[in-house]
Amino acid sequence: MFKNYKDLCDVVSLLVYCPSERCYLFTKEASGETWLPSSKCEKNCWKMTAHKINFELFGIDAGTNCHPLRVYKIWLPNHSLNCVYHAVYKVAIKADVKKRLKYKAEVESGSLIEICEENIVIGQDVAGGAVAMASPNLQLLQTAGYTREDQIRIYREFVLMVYPAIYMSVNIFSQFMVDLGWQRTQCQNLFRAADVTGRGGLSFLELMLWAAALEPATQHTGIPAEIRCRYIFRYFDSNRDLKLEYVEFKELVAAARAARQLPIDALSVARDADVCLRQLGMQPNSQLPLAEFLRGVGELRLRGTSSLLRAPRSISAYIVDLQVREQETSQPSTSTTMKIQAGAAALAHQAPGSAGAAAGRRAVRPDYSVAVYTVRMRRRPPNELLELNNFDEDAVSPSTAHLMVNAVHSFDVLGPSCAPVEALAAVHYFATNVERPHQRRPSGGSTVNMVKPAWTWTTPAEEAALGSLLLRLAEAVKPICANEPRVLRLSSPVYAVIYTEI
Repeated sequence: MFKNYKDLCDVVSLLVYCPSERCYLFTKEASGETWLPSSKCEKNCWKMTAHKINFELFGIDAGTNCHPLRVYKIWLPNHSLNCVYHAVYKVAIKADVKKRLKYKAEVESGSLIEICEENIVIGQDVAGGAVAMASPNLQLLQTAGYTREDQIRIYREFVLMVYPAIYMSVNIFSQFMVDLGWQRTQCQNLFRAADVTGRGGLSFLELMLWAAALEPATQHTGIPAEIRCRYIFRYFDSNRDLKLEYVEFKELVAAARAARQLPIDALSVARDADVCLRQLGMQPNSQLPLAEFLRGVGELRLRGTSSLLRAPRSISAYIVDLQVREQETSQPSTSTTMKIQAGAAALAHQAPGSAGAAAGRRAVRPDYSVAVYTVRMRRRPPNELLELNNFDEDAVSPSTAHLMVNAVHSFDVLGPSCAPVEALAAVHYFATNVERPHQRRPSGGSTVNMVKPAWTWTTPAEEAALGSLLLRLAEAVKPICANEPRVLRLSSPVYAVIYTEI
């Protein structure tokens, strides 16, 4: 429903149910998810929007008995609105009206449970939710390095992905994991591991703790290690019975061996699994409960779990990059904004009689687009090299110290008539602004003022002369470069000293 975070606004949903047949209405979205019929709030009126949805569904059979059922208050940090509301209305229909649905939607049977008859405001507070959690979860967030700003950024992305819902579905979670670099075939197991309560949807706090556990920098020690191991256990527990079957346990052992870069053939995996079960006092081919699995990891009976369930990249860093890119693409440059405002002011001052002509001009699609990025080119870029005037002799090698102390100019060594010196002089002349005083012609005519701007030539012959000189230099340097090694093997630390006269 929303593509950008700044576009979030109030949403109204309508819960349609048939009391006689105990069924309610869902719409099938293109993503495969089922939703209540919903729409953005129009004219800041929830009730009018609910009646509009009701009329679009049933036409003339729509009743006027839409009643408020629940209101969700969603906090929006760093937004023009302090919060948005998701208002849910309910309406009851008769069995004959249900059969004449104007809107082609799927109707699923199920018992309707009304939470309450009056409006309920549910607050979404990131920091308060984190503090309300138990101490182990707070330790996990601290180990992952999640600050309050990181939590707010994750919360913003969570709201953008799930709103107007308050839980993340399997489809949205799978796409999020794929964007992070996971394989889509792993997403079902990943969701089962993250869905701690088994409700089929993740709250913001559950997603944030899951992201913190998957961070590559999260240490696998102490309380955070136990939380991570519980995620790992649920990842391989396909039937959610809190026991690993022997086949599931061998899959875990194979993954742990692969993380340690050990062979994962069937014989090696089965041998390690049987040895681990015996060390825990259990028979081979038996089920492994969660408590015994945690004891095996704590007693180092099972190694390699610290490398399991690690995100391909940092989730917090990915969200930072994602939101920065969105901000850069959504905000034009300052100069472009000023031009747009100037153009709008010019249109505002047009005569009333020219309104029709202006509308006609705006209807024609222009052959240009507003620039998003601005690049400023400099003809003489600033010097980005540090000039080494004073240095500690103990910090450099004797050869480097000798080079810096006894450095001489190539002009003194090669002489003024050699090709390198002539090339440097020609380049310096090309980059210099030359202004010579007035000179009288030998014939007694008018004076001549010699002016050459920088980065230009006075005659084409000067440019051709420099080109031929550079070609001769290239031919002379070619055999020297051919004899140089292509790879230099150096021992760190290395101090690079660049000596140039340009």
